[in-house]
Amino acid sequence: MKEFRGYRELKMSKKPISLIQNIIVDKASKEGIIIDRIILFGSRARGNYRRESDWDIAIITNNKLEKSTFWDFYITVKRELTKNGIPTDIIIIPKSTFEKKKKIIGNVAYYANKEGKIIWKKSSKKSEDGLEKPMMI
Repeated sequence: MKEFRGYRELKMSKKPISLIQNIIVDKASKEGIIIDRIILFGSRARGNYRRESDWDIAIITNNKLEKSTFWDFYITVKRELTKNGIPTDIIIIPKSTFEKKKKIIGNVAYYANKEGKIIWKKSSKKSEDGLEKPMMI
């Protein structure tokens, strides 16, 4: 998996990616969900998408989410992205599960890891209050 190096690499404008980052991070913060990273994968990450292609997004969380939290977060993010004209396929997966499944050919985590671009990740930098600061890529 590669880190996102710039919008030219994906042959697209930065607006959709910025919206995706902002919506997911904002909704996660409101739900108390800690995100490890957000991965763009599929045709948008490979650069062979069409105008009508959807956005395949993997949201890797630090911990497994309670069922109700998972669905509230998923529906809220999906609805907000759709409202902003960004059709998506979203997977939300705990980091520990992602690390195991990314080695299994055919599993969606495998493809997210293999061809994906990290578009947002949690920073290891600490702020003045001792909390980790999120980092936009």
